[in-house]
Amino acid sequence: MIMNGKKLKEKIKLCGISLREVAELLGISEQNLQNKLNADDVKVSFLVDLSRKLNKDMYYFLDMQYPTQKNNSVTATNNLLLREKDERLREKDEYILELKETIRGLKNKNTTATRTSCRPQKSL
Repeated sequence: MIMNGKKLKEKIKLCGISLREVAELLGISEQNLQNKLNADDVKVSFLVDLSRKLNKDMYYFLDMQYPTQKNNSVTATNNLLLREKDERLREKDEYILELKETIRGLKNKNTTATRTSCRPQKSL
């Protein structure tokens, strides 16, 4: 399925987030994002990354709903597994951020302790 940048840009606006913020979330420049959104055909890898960063289902951007064919249980199962995998990835991302904050706090505490211990003591 082809997704053009113009439609994608409209969907991003509906999310209530600026393109500058989206670029920051993706770790790219705003100009690079504009280039991607001006393309006639958006790469699937970009769409997947965007979906994850904006915490939106990829189907949101494709104007589609999850496949719900009653006689296609394999598709339904795969979709469920993918959603569960995405949720686990989000949880791991959150955990990693918590660990980074803890490490940052420990480094700051260690730096402060090192500065304090290097001061000459007053003689009595």
